[in-house]
Amino acid sequence: MALEPAAWTVTEQDLPDITRIVVGRETLNRVLAQRGVAQADSSTADPSAWLRERGWHVQLDDPIERFRAYGRAVPPATMAANQVMRRWLAAGERV
Repeated sequence: MALEPAAWTVTEQDLPDITRIVVGRETLNRVLAQRGVAQADSSTADPSAWLRERGWHVQLDDPIERFRAYGRAVPPATMAANQVMRRWLAAGERV
């Protein structure tokens, strides 16, 4: 599975604008202000520990390292996204 960090916290107030893709500066500023709150969540800060606490045996891999391990070029979008916020590929089983 791919673990995407909780980059956004969308409130009910902002949901209609975001789903219509009509996001004004005020809505965008509110959503971006919540990003720090989402990033501080324990599931984002240490996803391996968070999953283990919930009964999972998990292995996390950096997607960029996986591309390189298979001798493949890292797509620019993957590189850019990982620079903004760390992403993970996870393999796990419930124990």
